[in-house]
Amino acid sequence: MTWQQIICFLTSAGAIGLVLTNAPRSTWNRIGCAIGLFGQPFWLYENMRAAQFGMFAIGLWFLGWYAFGLIRPNAPASRDPQMIDLTKTPL
Repeated sequence: MTWQQIICFLTSAGAIGLVLTNAPRSTWNRIGCAIGLFGQPFWLYENMRAAQFGMFAIGLWFLGWYAFGLIRPNAPASRDPQMIDLTKTPL
């Protein structure tokens, strides 16, 4: 695997993970956390190899939050757009 492919994978996994963690459905949030968690070991390895310890610490922070996103209970139903009744909103 070339360095260009590794960089493309890291960027893609990070971007897709962040987009899905902000998705309106809790199922997509967990998928986003799983994708982000899958890419973190590569980020950590590259940051340690390049001696970028500040970025390594940020990578550990993201690793913790992605793991928390996988093990946390489901988001409340009011966060799911299919559960919100917009017709009863006061004007």
